[in-house]
Amino acid sequence: MVNHISSTLPQFSTGSNLFAGPVRPYINPSEGPGIPHQATFCLQSGGFNPVTFMIGGQYRKQIVYPTVEIHVRSNPFDFPGGQILANAIFNLLDRKTPEGYIDSKVVTGTPMYLGMDEDGHHNWVVSVDLTYALQERVVYWGVGPVASTGSAFIEALATNEYAPFRYRTMTLTSGVGESMYYAFPVDFSTEGAVAFNIVGDASTFSMTSTATVSGITYQLWESTLTNLGAKTVEVT
Repeated sequence: MVNHISSTLPQFSTGSNLFAGPVRPYINPSEGPGIPHQATFCLQSGGFNPVTFMIGGQYRKQIVYPTVEIHVRSNPFDFPGGQILANAIFNLLDRKTPEGYIDSKVVTGTPMYLGMDEDGHHNWVVSVDLTYALQERVVYWGVGPVASTGSAFIEALATNEYAPFRYRTMTLTSGVGESMYYAFPVDFSTEGAVAFNIVGDASTFSMTSTATVSGITYQLWESTLTNLGAKTVEVT
């Protein structure tokens, strides 16, 4: 949502006057990373439970209904300027279809005015109910003999679950002659460089083979060392 606002409305710039997360107070740039008086904050807050549809063994689609609270803060004592910004966000999102979403609808008929704070900032909130589709596929992880390959091995790994991306933190325990493994659909590797961090150990993982599981090509990644014991593995 932050990216959509900043790419569509030129008066908003991510990291300058538009931020993801809760409202933060004004910070003078001379005192650290600045947060300007006039600033807007986007925070996901609630929403309806997702609806899940099964599309065969390796696929699952969820229709997700998050609510995003967009808090607009004006410059001190600048009600008209703040109202213009709040209305711009309202008009951008109400009953529209932002890229990547199915639907977008503001909960109230106009931006909700919250009043003026002790520093003279006027404040508004625009609550937006969003709808988008999330397609998930199965990822697999576990331990096994060194240099294992093939679809049967991937499907036999101890743990699997549906996920929309490769990013994960997991705990694995490998013994003598055992490697740690993680397998995910090959198109999950296109979201930037794949990196593994084995917490407390300098070794890593390498991509050793590919295999087709239920019509989907998977990359199989194997730890470069065996007998690591119990380790936390972070995949980014």
